Formats: sequence, structure tokens, C-alpha cells
Amino acid sequence: MDVSLPDVRGFDLARRIKDNPATTKIPIVACSGWTQSEVKVKAQEVGIVEFLIKPFAATELIEAVGRHA
Repeated sequence: MDVSLPDVRGFDLARRIKDNPATTKIPIVACSGWTQSEVKVKAQEVGIVEFLIKPFAATELIEAVGRHA
């Protein structure tokens, strides 16, 4: 997911996914053009397992998802 979604912040959505017992085990791979270290820290705090900086190659996304499949 992108952390800058139009209707909801990606961090808030990730937190909802992780707080729900039915979806808590779903690994979340996030992406953003934001490169500040505090964004990466926030991602970890809400349960995001991988954080990709845009732009990234499709192979990077495939590898990130594969590490958590």
C-alpha cells in the first residue's frame, strides 16, 4: 500500500489491519516517495514489514512480497 492514500492515511489503514484479529497476520508492504527516517520508523510502529521508496523497480516489490509470503 502507499502511505499517502487519498481517503485514509496508509499508516492508519495499516494499524486497522493489524488491530483486527481476522487480518493481523497479513504482512503489509508499503511504499512512499517520503524518505525521512521518521516515516520508516512510523511504518515499523504500525506493523509494516517492508517499506519501499518510490520510484522502485517491480522486481523490488516482488522480492519484498516474496520475503513474507
